Amino acid sequence: METDLQAENARLRDQLQNLLDQARHNEEKMHRLQGQELRLLEMESLFELLHDLLLEYPQQFNLDNVTLFLLDPEYEIQRLVEESNSEPPAGLVLLHDASSLYQYYGKEPAIEMGEFIPEVHTDWLQQLDATPSCIAMLPLERRGHLMGTLNLASVEANRFTREHGSDFIERLASIVAISLENILNQERLKRIGLTDALTGLNNRRFFDQRLKEEIMRSLRHDQPLAALFIDADYFKAINDRHGHTVGDLALMELAKRLRRYVRLQDVLARFGGEEFAILLINDGLESAVQVAERIREEVEQMAISLPGGDKLNMTVSIGVAELHSVARELRDLDEVGLALLNRADEAVYAAKDEGRNRVIYMDDAGQLIPAEQAPFSIRPL
Repeated sequence: METDLQAENARLRDQLQNLLDQARHNEEKMHRLQGQELRLLEMESLFELLHDLLLEYPQQFNLDNVTLFLLDPEYEIQRLVEESNSEPPAGLVLLHDASSLYQYYGKEPAIEMGEFIPEVHTDWLQQLDATPSCIAMLPLERRGHLMGTLNLASVEANRFTREHGSDFIERLASIVAISLENILNQERLKRIGLTDALTGLNNRRFFDQRLKEEIMRSLRHDQPLAALFIDADYFKAINDRHGHTVGDLALMELAKRLRRYVRLQDVLARFGGEEFAILLINDGLESAVQVAERIREEVEQMAISLPGGDKLNMTVSIGVAELHSVARELRDLDEVGLALLNRADEAVYAAKDEGRNRVIYMDDAGQLIPAEQAPFSIRPL
């Protein structure tokens, strides 16, 4: 009898110890999750959020695969990722339409946890080193809109079930969705102050910020940098003859054409009025003149359709300058930037004085030279 009581006491002590261990484990897990939630809510950049979810989170919570699929129909997130100048972490997938999301989740998205089914779940994971045993699919929703899905996979068979930690998972989905919405709203507010409302291009403020950054980068790595000033010819006459509505239409069409000649790393901005500016990253003077001449030719050939069937033709004058010809004489970054812009500005005014619809560049010696007199050949469109 005494032996049975001792055995029962031992069993109860073991059960109590297991419960205490589980309670401590849950408390530690809760603390980690609370810390994770605070970090997510305090993040101010998309890159921080992606890095934390796709790199830090798998290590911290011992997950074998984490992916984040985000709906990005207007390529807004893609632009933010590109502008961060950093490689996006593995596991990020941008969807430009919602069809695959709704095909999986249906009209009423809900968290799914359970067995990993290869034919169902493989497309939602990436770079699998080992086949998962279970998966958690977390739809990210805010204000009734599906933003994407966060997907967690583990080789542990019982890691994700409705009986094990579903509250934690549901809370995580909500926090990630809130953090993502907050960050995107912050970025939109920033862009409102840095974007020209009419053309959708960057504005003067954005250009000035990037100019200093690109000068620093160019000088640090001894790489070329060229500036183009583009001025629409006789633009006042367009407004006077056709009205400001047509003038706005002309500027929007010109902006559309200019976009064709800038790469992702270049900087295009509406500088003010009918003036535009481009920074060509890693392009020297010869390459910049080639780009400027192609822009001039395309604008000269374009015909803008007006209400009533009329066509509007326009031309531009373009000035070109290159960084290193001015940086040799100056050390202060603000002075270098101002000197570069002054050279391009001086060149565009020379183009105006020479009859407009032409490209003039300033060489290393400070001489203003029309593109047709350049010592290198200009390749036509």
